[in-house]
Amino acid sequence: MFLRYLDNSFYVLSPHFFLSFPLCQSCALFFSLLPFFVSTALYFYLWTPDLPSSITSAGVKSAPTILLVAVVLRWNGGQSVLGVAGGLIFSAVGDCCLVWSELFLHGECLVCPFAACIVMNFDLKFC
Repeated sequence: MFLRYLDNSFYVLSPHFFLSFPLCQSCALFFSLLPFFVSTALYFYLWTPDLPSSITSAGVKSAPTILLVAVVLRWNGGQSVLGVAGGLIFSAVGDCCLVWSELFLHGECLVCPFAACIVMNFDLKFC
């Protein structure tokens, strides 16, 4: 990570993505993603495959995705409801379905609208 001073503000240059963000925006984004990181760590800490299926386990499984939806909506001002945020909502519902074995097929079928939202948002073209 490199710092660059330009236009009376510091920018963080990311060598991986070749993007530059003002330093204050990068810090704000990191702090807004902290609940997502904490809920992801909590999911991996609490997850045991031999526990019976319950609403609590479905909530713990989908909480990181729901928090990521909140961050996306906050940073895009609600403009990506049919884009990334919409795809993440389909993913969260699919994660809830995967907790119960009888809803496994429904959870897997929600991958299709998730992928469609992502493709529409980024205008991805397939061969």
